[in-house]
Amino acid sequence: MAEKSLNDRYEKMLASIKEYNPDADLTLIEKAWKTARRLHRGAKRDSGEPYIIHPLSVAEILVSLKMDEESVAAGLLHDLVEDVEDYSLEDIKRDFGENTAFLVDGLTKLSDDEFNDPEEDRDEDDAPVSGVHKRFRPKAVPGNYLTKKAENIRKIFFIMNQDLRVMVIKLADRLHNMQTLDAVSRERQIRISSETIRIFAPIAEKLGINSVKADLEDLSFKYLHPEDYRDLEAKLQKTKEERQEILSEAAAQVDRVLKQRHFRAEIQSRAKHLWSIYNKIKKDHFKFEEIYDLLAIRVIIDTENVNDCYTVMGIIHDLWPPIPRLFSDYIANPKTNNYQSLHTKVVALDGSPLEVQIRTREMHNTAEMGVAAHWQYKERLNSDIFEQRLSWLRQAIFNWQKDAGDSDEFMDNITNDLFNEQVVVFTPRGDVMDLVKRSTPVDFAYKIHSDVGDHCVKAKVNGIEVRLDHALSNGDVVEIITSASGVPSLDWLNIVKTSTAKNRIKQYFRRKYSIENEEKGREIIQKELARQHLNSRVILDAGVQKRISSTVTDIREIYAAVGCKTVSPGWLINRLISEGAKQHEEIREKALEELLTVSLNGESDVLCTRARCCEPLPGEPVEAYRTMERGYVLHSKRCPNLERYKKENPDRVTPVNWKPSREYLPVSIRIKAMKRIGLIRDIASAGADLEMPVNTISMLPGKEETEIFIVLGAKDIETLNALLGRIKDIPDVTAAVRVTGQKKKESG
Repeated sequence: MAEKSLNDRYEKMLASIKEYNPDADLTLIEKAWKTARRLHRGAKRDSGEPYIIHPLSVAEILVSLKMDEESVAAGLLHDLVEDVEDYSLEDIKRDFGENTAFLVDGLTKLSDDEFNDPEEDRDEDDAPVSGVHKRFRPKAVPGNYLTKKAENIRKIFFIMNQDLRVMVIKLADRLHNMQTLDAVSRERQIRISSETIRIFAPIAEKLGINSVKADLEDLSFKYLHPEDYRDLEAKLQKTKEERQEILSEAAAQVDRVLKQRHFRAEIQSRAKHLWSIYNKIKKDHFKFEEIYDLLAIRVIIDTENVNDCYTVMGIIHDLWPPIPRLFSDYIANPKTNNYQSLHTKVVALDGSPLEVQIRTREMHNTAEMGVAAHWQYKERLNSDIFEQRLSWLRQAIFNWQKDAGDSDEFMDNITNDLFNEQVVVFTPRGDVMDLVKRSTPVDFAYKIHSDVGDHCVKAKVNGIEVRLDHALSNGDVVEIITSASGVPSLDWLNIVKTSTAKNRIKQYFRRKYSIENEEKGREIIQKELARQHLNSRVILDAGVQKRISSTVTDIREIYAAVGCKTVSPGWLINRLISEGAKQHEEIREKALEELLTVSLNGESDVLCTRARCCEPLPGEPVEAYRTMERGYVLHSKRCPNLERYKKENPDRVTPVNWKPSREYLPVSIRIKAMKRIGLIRDIASAGADLEMPVNTISMLPGKEETEIFIVLGAKDIETLNALLGRIKDIPDVTAAVRVTGQKKKESG
């Protein structure tokens, strides 16, 4: 890179510092720049570029986070002690002071060299130039990679506990390394990216530095899943122009109405990060077209009155109709990293879903820079609020290795427990045990040994008997009382905090319960659900299982516990439907949608469900098919599946008397129409006139024609047909048809 270009970047960086801190003393940074340039002269990176580009880029990232002068200077100097043989930490301390030297020392201890393999040493052709000797240390052997990584993680937390700025600088260093990862081998790309997304991106998120976190995730995604990355990038690029037109118009409309109401605000278009989109597609099973917040704007209000955010949200809801149940209030309920904002989704302009984020300027700074924002002014360094918000970092180093059977499990435990606070407690003999904050005597027992945990029946803390869910505090002396007849309880999964305890309790139940107990428990639960008129498919779905414990991922564990009478079915079902009024209503609402009462074989009030393949409605000719798991299932007489069942198992098909329903049943329709403003409003009005509530709306826009999918509630086939007729009469609508489960698969 030309000398002039480097100097231009450096001067621009200094000007940026003066913008956010006019009182900044740039003497330290200027001296660091001259020193780094002199000592890195002649050195090259793997890409062949001058090495000085790296420390300059790190410093630029720190300036973008509005860090203080000592941090920026340390960013420029961070590789000198490690790489330059004749320049030591003592030299930095002499030239730049104790504080800057401490930051550089912390970064040196977090060197990435400890992760490298021997065969990936730098080429000896990178020889010393002009008397500057580069120091290349031997690397760890590949077999010790995870162990060395674990030690490095312990170092991270120890250093963060002393001065958090070290971690911010390390994140900037890692970000620039990820930005230039094309220059290294494929093996190193995968290893460094994996480490980045598992360790450094979560740390950035915990520190609230969302801009860095998002970049680290997207860059890791690029190297870990290159084909998926390119495919997703191409899809976004294909719709970029259209999305930008919608966003520009949306931003202009919001800006206009806010000015009319005398609000000063900055309107930003917000791009959804690739890794976030990928996760929604893969983990949440969304289609690319179904992701609401591909289109998003951010409203940053120049105000100190938090209530203005809610007022602005009301103005936006007057401008465009909100999408039900897609609103989040992170102002009243901030995230653990202190993120605050209002998130709402609306149907904007031509019917496109649009996410709107609303926040004050201060909230925005915190959201983008996190803890780094606290170094913009030095007086914030000792802020009580700052210390309180970061109290989770002020704990001892974790001891995961003892709890892991192998390196993979060890790294999983690190991922699970990485950011929990710790408490230090003692055995009666004075041995020290470190546990996750709010750990219980059960966690303590399993920390000692799995047999102690399995047979734990009582506990004493500081000589006083306590409940097993008692939260331990720093300095507690814990004594465990065991019994040969003692066994773990499934409910312990709700109280333990450590990965070790959770894993060993689950292992116990897997060993203990046989297939016989699982089948017995399944039968008991199904009978109890039927007695309470609850739908087993709704109550026992994967999402609702978490009401028992977030660690129960296999439904067989629940069946087995009921089958051997460790857990009573009544307690289990009450637990499932009583974890808050809102959740209770959702379960009952789903159950009412799915459970139906019909008359068949001379019996009235027989419980059954609608077939997913044809989704019949009252008023349609139907018959019931008896299944082994779901009982009677209603099918339309025209359903192809019912015809097959009649041939294969005719004795299971029964005539049905199905009276009109008083409840709304979910039904799907597909509409094709020419694009125009107000189309969604006209369609929603047609449903409202017939008292048919709309649950969800999704769109698949084309160049001229839009395909709209709507899920709404209907009481009978007559009302649905009336709705379809009204929709067909709406101007620009070319088609409106009912879509059943079978057709959904064919069209999907």
